[in-house]
Amino acid sequence: YLEAFLSSFVPEKGLEEAEMQRLESLVSELIRSNLLCHDAWLHCLISKGVFLTGNSGRQTDAPTKRQQRLLANLPFFPEARHDSCQRRILLRNVNILDMGP
Repeated sequence: YLEAFLSSFVPEKGLEEAEMQRLESLVSELIRSNLLCHDAWLHCLISKGVFLTGNSGRQTDAPTKRQQRLLANLPFFPEARHDSCQRRILLRNVNILDMGP
């Protein structure tokens, strides 16, 4: 259910930044509390092609950009060190290091 929500989430016009920050806080807390499996979420994003690069000629759509931004802006938790490595590798693959405000 959460993946469907994240894929279909569209921030309200004029409140995009505030709503994205709230969403980042929500997902961060779900991961920290082990209610959302970081690995499963990343596997889902990979299978959806969120990190594809190359000469595919396709434009990066808004939901994909939101997913990439969300992933780029989540905090790193000391108890899950491998999460930060996974994220850095995937984000560098699409030339994203920080998508903050």
